[in-house]
Amino acid sequence: NIAEHGGPKGQVHLAGHPSPLFFAQVRDLVAYVKGPERDAEITAIYVSDMGAASSWRYPGQDNWIPAEDAQFIVGASVAGGMGAPEIVPFAEASDAQPFIDQYGGSLMPLADIPADAALGPVDLSRPLDTPS
Repeated sequence: NIAEHGGPKGQVHLAGHPSPLFFAQVRDLVAYVKGPERDAEITAIYVSDMGAASSWRYPGQDNWIPAEDAQFIVGASVAGGMGAPEIVPFAEASDAQPFIDQYGGSLMPLADIPADAALGPVDLSRPLDTPS
């Protein structure tokens, strides 16, 4: 159950599949999208708008936004729901700035996220925060 894990969530809708694939971490969603293998054509991608989330622990159930409309923080010192460095989505760049000020990272659209930000190895020696 992805709701058991804090941080932003994602979903990918595939042609011919009645239910979306859900991801407990946006980093995992980005890895799936940027990876070479998929079960079918992607028809839609949604992510949690962390600017509308009540907290990191409770990212919300009704604040899904199309990933192509989101801005993503890449390189922040935060752990996602599965403990790996997270890629954090926001609907508005202005909502992302306080997060960047506190945790670092760079803001970019989904298309500009480098594949190695999601597909590269996880540096376990890098300390990560869990935002409140």
